[in-house]
Amino acid sequence: MEVTPKVRELYHQSVVGQALISSLDEMIYHGDISPRLAIKVLLQFDRSMQAAFRELVKTKVTYKGGLKEYNFCSDQWTFLLRNAIIKINGTCVIEAKPAIFARLSREDTSFQVVHVVKLYFA
Repeated sequence: MEVTPKVRELYHQSVVGQALISSLDEMIYHGDISPRLAIKVLLQFDRSMQAAFRELVKTKVTYKGGLKEYNFCSDQWTFLLRNAIIKINGTCVIEAKPAIFARLSREDTSFQVVHVVKLYFA
C-alpha cells in the first residue's frame, strides 16, 4: 500500500522523522551519501512507519461532546467541542475542550481526523 503525501508529511514532521531528515541532510552535506540514497531511505522510513502503525497500534480513541463551533476553510474542517469526554479503548481518560481538525478523505466520503491540536482541560 502506497503512503499518501499527507500521511508522509505527518511522518516527516514527527520527532523521529525530523531527526532522520536532519541526519540525512548532514550526511549529504559531508558527502557520505547521495541525495538519491537519502530519498530511498525516506521512502523506506515511510513504508516502515505505515507498517508499524498498521500492525502495532490497536488503540481506539473516541470523542463525545457538544459542538461549540465549527468552520470549513481550505478543504479542512475545524470542530471545537465543549464538555467533551475522551475515551481510550472505551475507558474515560479526561474531560476536556478539544479542537479537532479533519479533512475529507479523497478515497471516499468519510472524514479522516488529521490531528488534535489543542486540549483545553475542563
